Amino acid sequence: MSERPRRLSVRTRTTLTATAIVALATVGIGLLLVGYLQSRLTSDLEATVHEQLSEATEAVRRGAALPDGGNEISVRLMRPEDRSAAVPPAGPSPSERPPLAESNVAPQPAAPNETSASPQPAPSAEPVAAPARQVAATTTVVGPGGTATLVASASTRSVQQATAAATAALLLASPVLLAIVAALTWFSTGRALRPVEEIRDEFARLSAHDLRGRMPVPAGRDEVARLAGTLNETLDRLDHSVRRQRQFVADASHELRSPLAALRTPLEVACAHPDRVEWPDIAAGTLEDLGRLEQLTGDLLALARLDGTPATGGTAIDLGELVRDVLQRRAPGDIEWDTALESGVVIDGHRSHLVRLITNLADNAERHAARSVRISVRAEDGHARLNVADDGPGVPAESREYVFERFARLDSARGRGEGGAGLGLALAREIAALHQGTLGITDSGRGANFAARFPLAEDRADATDPALSAAARRSPVAE
Repeated sequence: MSERPRRLSVRTRTTLTATAIVALATVGIGLLLVGYLQSRLTSDLEATVHEQLSEATEAVRRGAALPDGGNEISVRLMRPEDRSAAVPPAGPSPSERPPLAESNVAPQPAAPNETSASPQPAPSAEPVAAPARQVAATTTVVGPGGTATLVASASTRSVQQATAAATAALLLASPVLLAIVAALTWFSTGRALRPVEEIRDEFARLSAHDLRGRMPVPAGRDEVARLAGTLNETLDRLDHSVRRQRQFVADASHELRSPLAALRTPLEVACAHPDRVEWPDIAAGTLEDLGRLEQLTGDLLALARLDGTPATGGTAIDLGELVRDVLQRRAPGDIEWDTALESGVVIDGHRSHLVRLITNLADNAERHAARSVRISVRAEDGHARLNVADDGPGVPAESREYVFERFARLDSARGRGEGGAGLGLALAREIAALHQGTLGITDSGRGANFAARFPLAEDRADATDPALSAAARRSPVAE
């Protein structure tokens, strides 16, 4: 398979593009300037020819000599008998032509009836079809010597010389201009891309084992500065996630080691002294440790699922009906459950995750309650509010955030001896965050009051969970 050809660098492509655009603009503007210059000079020359022709006409009418047109313009007077020599062919310039006799003829008096018999015709300003590089104009005039034709002509050599000089100047200046544009574009693009190159070099030094490096942020608030800032923010989140993952792996390894050691030790003793142990007690202890290990493994799997669950989506769920269904499925115990569940409190979410959240909060409250647990669901301020309160020892104010960390356990009655791995509340808070909600501990008269808030679904009236409603009708919970 052939290798894909390498593309030119951004700096090179920008320089070539800018130079090509300026080159095209220079060619277009140059053509317009040369064309405008030639047209303007030609128009000025024609105006000068007509002006000289008008002066000659007035001179002939007065019987004066023809004015001198200089080296540029030639003015000739032709009688009707000399009509064959009206316009000379293209040849030498007007300054090189021999003078015509008509231009120095003395004026003759006109017949008395000539002026009254025939009116003088108006001068004609129509250009005569002249040979190449020649501008000419004619008019008929009646003077003292009779009717005559005046011819004024001029060479366009000066126009051609001016346009040729302008074209040569443009041809000489264009390469210099393009070189300057290319140099300025090359250096300015390199300076603009220098921070990008520094960011690339710094980013190349990062690795999964060391994410402490950060991108240099250039001065100002341009696109490169915003890019560097966004990369640094992303690296901060990634570094935090990696550190948290490492800590989680270490804590999980430690937590898994404890039940495995608790399983191994009594079995080794029983195998060493089989006649001195009570095998039913060994089996019961082993099953208890296996249950704890299974619960820990389930929590770890739930955390892994949360990491792969999108933050949006889900179905419409009646939170009150969901809590009622979870409580109905719990095994009976010594704790009294007091519920105040409002109907029609509908949120958008994942049913399995919300069931896990409610179960974890209920397990935690039941584990630390003295006699009763109160659970309530209501709608307030556009949110669904779930409260789970127990009458146990409560959580100290300084530890209300610590208990939501992974593998966190207090040294009081909420310690490990009560049978928790320290993942239940951490799971519950992450599930709440997944549903764009919050979970915290609020003040209460006695015990701990866990309060969760979720945004209500847009359409509460139509959002129901038929399965949950049917289950609630089959086995209602006393409130």
